[in-house]
Amino acid sequence: QKSVLEIMKHLADKKIGTRRFFCPLHLQPAVKKYMDTSEIKLPVSEELYRRGFYIPSGLGLSEFDQSYVVQQLKSVLA
Repeated sequence: QKSVLEIMKHLADKKIGTRRFFCPLHLQPAVKKYMDTSEIKLPVSEELYRRGFYIPSGLGLSEFDQSYVVQQLKSVLA
């Protein structure tokens, strides 16, 4: 199984922009500075942050571009 970074690198090589999921609030240093978050466990948010990333989307994405993104995702995940 490929890592998130390997998948993102493959897509970047194919000129497809990606972005990591945002860090959950309870893990952000700014929040930790003001409150104790050590007891907070949000496993779904933490797993999405660890393994998730955004791919291009939106109303302006052509069907051709959508197909290209899907094709490249399928190729790297195969």
